[in-house]
Amino acid sequence: FIRHTGEQIWVRALGEVEYRDGIAVGLCGAFLDVTDRVERTRELAQARQEAQETRARLWSAIEALPEAFVLYDGEDRAVMFNSKYLNIYAESAEAIRRGEQFETILRVGLDNQQYPEAIGREEDWLAERMERHRNPKGPIEQVLPGDRYLQIHEVRLESGDTVGFRIDVTQLKRQQRELADKAYALEVAATTDPLTGLSNRRGLETVMARIGRIGVPDETYGVLHLDLDRFKPINDVFGHAAGDHLLCRVAE
Repeated sequence: FIRHTGEQIWVRALGEVEYRDGIAVGLCGAFLDVTDRVERTRELAQARQEAQETRARLWSAIEALPEAFVLYDGEDRAVMFNSKYLNIYAESAEAIRRGEQFETILRVGLDNQQYPEAIGREEDWLAERMERHRNPKGPIEQVLPGDRYLQIHEVRLESGDTVGFRIDVTQLKRQQRELADKAYALEVAATTDPLTGLSNRRGLETVMARIGRIGVPDETYGVLHLDLDRFKPINDVFGHAAGDHLLCRVAE
């Protein structure tokens, strides 16, 4: 309706027809101003629509995260998680659902040997993991089957909820191992005689320096120096290959 002031309002019309001998002879009705109710309904519908759109955008953002994401409420029940979280924990994915307890999910993973470092000490591992989960104090490194490694970041919010991220650091760990192996190989090459496998002069100096750092006071050490007499004629008469063979046998 439009009031005489030009204001638009919403009304609810109620009416009843009066009949006499089957003939309509009158109409009794009333009009109720329901403008406030209609506007509140519209506002509620708009708010609901905006909430749905916001939730959809939030889910899209969570799915687009480069890492696995999970949210647990104050009772440690799963609230939301992305598909990457399910993919990382494939062995316990069957238990990862909304409303499920974190400890229950961990136990399913333990039953399926999802955590190699826990094998043989499952209950102790579970207690340690739950303690770190309830009182986050920095990242946790976690080993998974297939030589995979995760870095876990958890934050306890003021509401009691726990936000968690799982970062796959497998490639980084493998690169670190490769670098460590190469460094060790270089160290061995620098301190070892390539023919006999015995320590060379640098290797001897390294050992002596280590003894100097960690040696026990008043403890004595013995050093044996071997010299091969008449070694040069072996090379001259039989060749360097024979001389190398002799050096290896003596080293053994």
